[in-house]
Amino acid sequence: MSGITPLAGDTATRSSTGARNRATADRGALPQTGPMPGFRFDIDTAGEVIDDRTVRVRLDAEWNVDGRILNGGYLQAVAVRAAAAILGTRSDAVAVSTSFASPAIPGDAEVAVTVLRRGRRLSAVSATVAQDGGIVLVCLATFADLPDPADLRDPARPADAGP
Repeated sequence: MSGITPLAGDTATRSSTGARNRATADRGALPQTGPMPGFRFDIDTAGEVIDDRTVRVRLDAEWNVDGRILNGGYLQAVAVRAAAAILGTRSDAVAVSTSFASPAIPGDAEVAVTVLRRGRRLSAVSATVAQDGGIVLVCLATFADLPDPADLRDPARPADAGP
């Protein structure tokens, strides 16, 4: 896999308070696993597929709640993106349940993904995020191939019609 190309103008700067505004180029970011290039959240939730059930991720310190712990929604998104990468489809996560076992720390982690069911319309997976041999969270997710919103529009109704 190739590395992430930094966005134009994406450089490290410091604010008037001295806080670091991040730079993709100097973080050694991992390759992306999804179709969403360029947005900070997409870059920070990306991982590298190692084998058919493991994704290596780097947890970014800037997604913290109070300067001490990483945001749970961010961690859940990391797990869901890893699960989607292992599924290898463009399916959407339609149901997600996450149990947090211990606080995550910024740095390297691995996501172990088990495909519980792979169906024509629905797939179910579990994703376990671990650091230093300990479990951070376990996530159960259901993925579905949702129709394109344009396919749901009534062809008899003009696209610019009101409600």
